[in-house]
Amino acid sequence: MALVPLLFFCLLVSPIYGGAQESPAWTSLVEAERAFAAASLAKGMRAAFLEFLAEDSVLFRPGPVPGRKWVEEHPEPLTQLSWSPEFADVSQSGDLGYTTGPWEIRSGGQQQRSAAAGHFVSIWKRQAGGPWQVVVDLGISHAAPADSKPMPLVGPRANEQKPRRGGQVAEERYELLAFDRELANSVSDKGTAQAYLRYLADDAKLFRERKSPITGKRDIFAQLSQDGHRPVLRPDKADVSNGGDLGYTYGLSRLSSSGSADGTGTSSYYVHIWKRKGGRWTLVLDIENPGPQQRSPSFAGEKP
Repeated sequence: MALVPLLFFCLLVSPIYGGAQESPAWTSLVEAERAFAAASLAKGMRAAFLEFLAEDSVLFRPGPVPGRKWVEEHPEPLTQLSWSPEFADVSQSGDLGYTTGPWEIRSGGQQQRSAAAGHFVSIWKRQAGGPWQVVVDLGISHAAPADSKPMPLVGPRANEQKPRRGGQVAEERYELLAFDRELANSVSDKGTAQAYLRYLADDAKLFRERKSPITGKRDIFAQLSQDGHRPVLRPDKADVSNGGDLGYTYGLSRLSSSGSADGTGTSSYYVHIWKRKGGRWTLVLDIENPGPQQRSPSFAGEKP
């Protein structure tokens, strides 16, 4: 998104909210994302990522790789990366959250013409008394919008509660990974659009390469119906908050040219963000990072 320097600076430091009912954890998560973005401009991308990535973080290049190790092995890009959060949510236990928003690459600083744009998804985690750190980071590329006006920052209300015991968290991880496998089986059987109807939250978000993000169950169903895909999903990892109400999974999505998996064709890597509503996991965000057949990995091409 094309942002002039002054406008971008104001977006970083000003609390622009749109309907969010902030909890202390939600506010601190937004502040961490903004500090991450400010560090990218002040110190450069490489230093900013090394400052905010967790030791066990994962970046998608295009598949999941150890985040800090990947950044350490790559030189500082000759481009400038800027971004800002426009949506954030946090677990009730205040230890897991995620942010989304637009990113932009400029080849010669903020005064230069935009070279690339898109949206990012970052998943954050923190230990008791510790700072927020990024554990998963990826994004999509799409055309920069014509309107550069910043969007109000929004997010659901999150009331903090005491975390559960570690044993229960381990059980929740296992349950969520099994739930993602259940979704994968349904996708193979019914196709993505029909399968997702059962799992999508009403306010879910869909991120796909070369397309602006889509919000809302009805619009997502329409887009997935138009795609008509029937990929094979292979869940790999899951993690959940201490409170057991927010979690994520990621894995591989393989699609043949005919729309059914046969060991050939294109592959993508997906991240699903889940939120427990009414005692049941619902899918609140789905993002796919295209595999090497569609896009080459690049440190400078996205906020991952």
